[in-house]
Amino acid sequence: MVAPRGVVVDRSFLTRRDEGSGVPQGSLLEPVLFNIFISDLDVESTLSKFTDDTRLWGEEGMLEGRDRIQLDLDGLQRWVDENRMQFNADRCKVLHLGRRNQQHPYRLGNSLLVNTVAERDLGVIADSRMNTSLQCEEVVSKANRTLSCIYRCITSKSKEMILPLCAALVKPQLESCVQFWALHFKRDVASTERVQKRATRMVKRQQGRPYEDRLKGLILLSLHKRRLRGGLVVVYQLTRRDQQELGEALFPQAPPGITRDNGHRLLERRFRLDIRRHYLQLGLPSSGMGSQERWCSLLPLGS
Repeated sequence: MVAPRGVVVDRSFLTRRDEGSGVPQGSLLEPVLFNIFISDLDVESTLSKFTDDTRLWGEEGMLEGRDRIQLDLDGLQRWVDENRMQFNADRCKVLHLGRRNQQHPYRLGNSLLVNTVAERDLGVIADSRMNTSLQCEEVVSKANRTLSCIYRCITSKSKEMILPLCAALVKPQLESCVQFWALHFKRDVASTERVQKRATRMVKRQQGRPYEDRLKGLILLSLHKRRLRGGLVVVYQLTRRDQQELGEALFPQAPPGITRDNGHRLLERRFRLDIRRHYLQLGLPSSGMGSQERWCSLLPLGS
C-alpha cells in the first residue's frame, strides 16, 4: 500500500512523497537514525566516529594540549545537554599513550574519567604502549575452545570434515583484522601457530608427522605466511584498485632510483621501535625489498 508521507521539523512540513507503508526493520532503521542524531557531534571538536564508537584524542605534552582536550570534552557535554541526552560516564575511559605521559586527569561533566591500561577499539585490544599481546591471548583462547568443541562433537576426523570446519570457525577468529594488530613478539607468533598445529594433528593419519609435512599434505600455509599474504592483498587493494587516494596517503611510493623498476616500489620508512617495524604501513614495504620472488609465491589465493 502506497500513501503520501512527509516529515515535520519545527512545525514546518517538508515536501510529501508517496512511500510504501509498513514498519521498517529495526536492524536497518536504527543505524540510520543513530547517524542522523550524532551527525553534528564533532562540530566543535575533533572526533573519530565509527558506528556507535566515538573517540576523542589529542597531544597532552604541553599545557595547551591538555586544555584543548578538556575543552573538547566540555563541548561534548554541552551537546548532550542541548539534545537532552546523557553520556554513560562509566563506559567513557582515558587511554594514555607514551612512556613519559603524565596521565593528566579529565572530566566529562561532573564525572572524573577513569584511566585504563588497555582498551578494546573496534574489536582489537591495545594497551598504553599499543601492544596487542592481550588481543593475541584472547583470540588464541577462543580458537582453542572452538577446536575443543570440534574435537568433541565431530566423530569423523577426515580431512574433508576437519579442514572446512577449521576454515569456517577457527581461522576467522585468528585472522580478523590481523593486519592491524600485528604480532611482533615471538611468543605471540608461536602461540597462534600452535592453534593450527593442533588443528592439523586432529586430521586422520596426520598424527606424528612434522608440522611442515602436515601443511604440505593438507595443502595449507602457515599462519605467518597467511598474514604476510593478507597484508599484501590489503596493500594491493589500497594502492592499485578503487582506494588509490587512501593508499597513496598510507603507502607513499619510493622516488625513482638509478636503475629501472616497475614504478610501484613503496617507500621504506625509518622507525625506532619494534612495534612500528611490524605495523602494516612499515612492515610490508621493509620486508618486501629485494625479495620479489618470495612475495610473489605468497600471492596466489586459496587455502
